[in-house]
Amino acid sequence: MNSESITTIPLQKLSKLKIIFITGLLFSCKSYDLTLNGKIVKTPAPLFTGYQIGDQNLSRCVAQAIVDNNIAHSFELENLNCSHAGIISISGLEEFSNLRRVKLSHNELSDIKKLRSLQRLEILLLSHNKIINVTPLLKLAQLQELDLSYNPDLKCLSKLQLKSIKKVLLSAHCEKK
Repeated sequence: MNSESITTIPLQKLSKLKIIFITGLLFSCKSYDLTLNGKIVKTPAPLFTGYQIGDQNLSRCVAQAIVDNNIAHSFELENLNCSHAGIISISGLEEFSNLRRVKLSHNELSDIKKLRSLQRLEILLLSHNKIINVTPLLKLAQLQELDLSYNPDLKCLSKLQLKSIKKVLLSAHCEKK
């Protein structure tokens, strides 16, 4: 293109592909106002705040994920990495029902019942916690990867109970059985 700015080029001169490309660029900037002739035509949705999480460390981690990923609705959050965060409780996480990949390794978790409501979970990493009972996870039909290693009090399940999960890492005491 020559030195003409895009705003002064008649649409007839732009190919359809260029128009689609430019439109895509403009609308992919979710966190910016879109203006046309000095008037705002699109304002980004505000960040999602309609949740309550009791554990302050988990709440801080979720809030950071919302900011980092520009999340406007709970269903938009698909990935969450809250490892090494000092989390004791996951109560409130069920609000984010579209989570697919969750990493909660190196925390203080023991009760994981609330995870059973996250039916879209594909990857769940829970190593280095205090988990005892994993039966709530057996109802997660989409789960493909599960890491329960370094949970010393884990009640071991049979391989048959975990057969639908492609990759499973258990605590060392379970591997010996």
